[in-house]
Order: sequence, then structure tokens, then C-alpha cells
Amino acid sequence: MPIPSVIEITAVDLPAREKVLTTVRNWIVEGELAPGEIIRDAEIAQALNVSRTPVREALLQLRAESLVEMKPKGWTQVKLLDQREAEKLLPIVIDLEALAARLAAANPQRDLRHAEQAQRELVALVKQAGSSVTAEQAQEILHANDRFHTAIATIADNPFLTGALLPLKALLRRYERIYFGRPITIAAASLREHDEIIEAVRDGDGDRAARLAISNFSNAPFASQTAGGR
Repeated sequence: MPIPSVIEITAVDLPAREKVLTTVRNWIVEGELAPGEIIRDAEIAQALNVSRTPVREALLQLRAESLVEMKPKGWTQVKLLDQREAEKLLPIVIDLEALAARLAAANPQRDLRHAEQAQRELVALVKQAGSSVTAEQAQEILHANDRFHTAIATIADNPFLTGALLPLKALLRRYERIYFGRPITIAAASLREHDEIIEAVRDGDGDRAARLAISNFSNAPFASQTAGGR
């Protein structure tokens, strides 16, 4: 199993299990661990300087998230891709994002500063990239887009909702990057909808915020390609 050469840990005080879970999930989602790749817990433990126990615990969680599968005789591999899984996953994520927008608008203590900051960063990245988007720029754009939607979900102030969205969106990102073979970028119409979502949440208009969230995800290139594959 090839361990990625760059290991990024954003929070050094993470418990060992969470450190492993976050790192290996990112490796799988970003394609650094390919579909079908055998995962050896001893190698991960050595690379991340932890014992094998938190590695095994993290792999069990990744199995629950449908990112790895465990076979008899004790070996684990990165789960293979199946477009039918993406087709089943997408409407769930869309409905949860709509719920997050609705709950964010209903929160009387809603603070939009992080969403607005993420949107400014996203607009700047899209403008800088122009019409010829490199793979690196596309990755930065997608991460900024994730930060925007995460900020909206955070305003909803419902840990059950955000906890459900995290693994499901990780699965979607994996299909974006691997199944379709190229990075997905953000269209100008999507950026305008982001501004409108912020406005709807600020105004406390949950119905409008939810409708905009549904439109924003339903019209994304990944959603269109997934629907087209049916």
C-alpha cells in the first residue's frame, strides 16, 4: 500500500482515532488511495505515529461510511466505485442541504460571517482561474465551495444534521474526482445562488433558502452527469 508522501493534519490535538479517520478519509476522497487499494493498518499506524488500535477503529468507521470494505481473512480495501451508489446518494445530500439552509434561516442567532468569507474566497478563486482551470485550481475551488456549504450547515446548529452530511458529501466528492475522471468546477450561476442563499438566510426566509439550495445542487455538473448516466 503506497502511503501518500504529504500528510496534512489540520488539528494537532485530535484524538488518535480522529486523526487517522480524517487523514485516511481524505486520502480516499482525493484519490490518493485508489479504488481497490489494499489498506494495511500497520503501515498507516507507522505513517501517522499511532498504535494499530485507533487505525482499526477508524477503518471500521470508514466501512460504515462506504469508503472501505473488509473481506474475510482480515484485509481491507478501498471500496470500488459504482455509479448506482452515486445515483442513490445524490438526492439524499440535496434534501439534507435544503434542510440545512432552512434551519440556518430559522436560527435567530444566525451568523453569516463564515459563509460570506467563504463566498468571497470562492468568487476570487473562480475569477483568478478564468476559463482554463487547472486541476490544482479546481481543487481549491471545490474546497472553497465546501467551506461555503459547511458554513451554512453550521449556522443550522444541528450536530445530527452536520454529522450526517460529512460522510455523505465525502462520498460525493470521491465520485466527482474519480468516477468522472476530471475535477468539477463552479459555474457563475452557482455563485449567484450562493449570494441568494446568504440573503435568504439573513432574511430568515427558510422556504427560499431551501429552494435555492436544492437548485444549487441539482444544477451542479456532477448532478447533471449522474442523472445522465441513468
